[in-house]
Amino acid sequence: MKRAFIVMVGVVVAVAVAWLGIRALTAYELLPEAKAWLAQPEAPVEDEHNLYLAIIGLGVGPDQDPIVDAARLVQDANAWIERQEVGNFKSAAQDDLDPFWSSPPVSPSESVGLLCDPSELTCVDWLRHNSLAEWVEENQLLLQRYGTLHLFEQYRETMLPSFHSPGSNVFTFMLVSKLHVAVATKRFLDGEHDAAIDMLYADLKLARLLANHAGSLVTKMAALALLRRDLQVLSHFASLVTGNSALFDPITPLTPSERSLRKALGYELRMSARMNRELLGNPDAFGDTAIPRWGIKRFFKPAHTLNLTYHLYAQWADLSELDAPEFARAATTIGTDPGEAVHWCDWIYNPIGVTILQLGAPTFGRFTGRAHDVDGLIGLVNLKIALKRAGIPESEAREFLQTNRQTFHSPYTVEPFQYDPETQELFFDGLNNEEESKRIAVLWP
Repeated sequence: MKRAFIVMVGVVVAVAVAWLGIRALTAYELLPEAKAWLAQPEAPVEDEHNLYLAIIGLGVGPDQDPIVDAARLVQDANAWIERQEVGNFKSAAQDDLDPFWSSPPVSPSESVGLLCDPSELTCVDWLRHNSLAEWVEENQLLLQRYGTLHLFEQYRETMLPSFHSPGSNVFTFMLVSKLHVAVATKRFLDGEHDAAIDMLYADLKLARLLANHAGSLVTKMAALALLRRDLQVLSHFASLVTGNSALFDPITPLTPSERSLRKALGYELRMSARMNRELLGNPDAFGDTAIPRWGIKRFFKPAHTLNLTYHLYAQWADLSELDAPEFARAATTIGTDPGEAVHWCDWIYNPIGVTILQLGAPTFGRFTGRAHDVDGLIGLVNLKIALKRAGIPESEAREFLQTNRQTFHSPYTVEPFQYDPETQELFFDGLNNEEESKRIAVLWP
């Protein structure tokens, strides 16, 4: 009996050792699928046609060419990033960057940051009684440059993916965008309906171009946020007109590529790969708490780290590409916690890599449903336009929703949109757990 027990324990130990050995071997080999993601080719875009450079160029000096100078800034920043990878990082390396990245020569006035959000009804009411002349005068050059962004048809992020990247001037872009839409709202309130609607539809087109071609998760989320804001503003416009609903064209649903996070997560994977190389080449680049070089060599397996990251990102990318009803079902079974992708023995062979994964990607999976929520909002705005065109009174709202449920319904449940007579809202329940309320709504026409 004792001998049998010893044999059994020996078998268990042997299996465990074999299993750990297999895990150790895979820690040194990058999966072919991960290699494919890292090598994803992107169609080249000439500088003068690249919206990405034009967005960066919003902040260059008044006498500078936005595209030409943005291309130079990105080229210099890429050279700076490359120097870090080969171990030339130093504590004062930030000083090697062009001052543009920390203090653009042209930036929005402080008042723009205080300006209300035109997607909120309280802001529409404020704009009705106040002038934007001061804001427009202070930010005239930025508004002119922002207007040219609507002419672009192509977008490609040309800065190397790196955690040390100086960014892409998104902060300036978002602030000027808010002012642009506020100006459109003010013009609509002043009776310039055609001009205001043209401004807003051009902005919707710009946001969809960004959503379609976003190379990073930051850009993707910014694009979806702009879409959501512009759709709410369009809903307010529809509420403000009486009878002339022909002013508004229905909005087409998001395309699969506008919803997908695959390209953005591929960018994040390439960023992780570059960080791994930087960490191996120069641990000092990551601050005063840097791990000793001997610890990096012993407890960090870059290929294994990328394999774990790839499995996680690929799962989230697949989830983001599901149709909304399938997404709603799958989202309850596919977790967003990076820890779910980690096996206990990964902590033995690659504790540093596992820690990086846990800290570096804790929330990406939570973004997968945001595009479906925006798609549902598009449906609500189209419903509002249809109600105005048909002249449906509020008393017939529920009957209209039931009759037209095949056209106007929740993206997740395929149940008709709902109407709340107390708040006078058309709505559905979204799946974005990051919001205080999951209700996605527009006001009754």
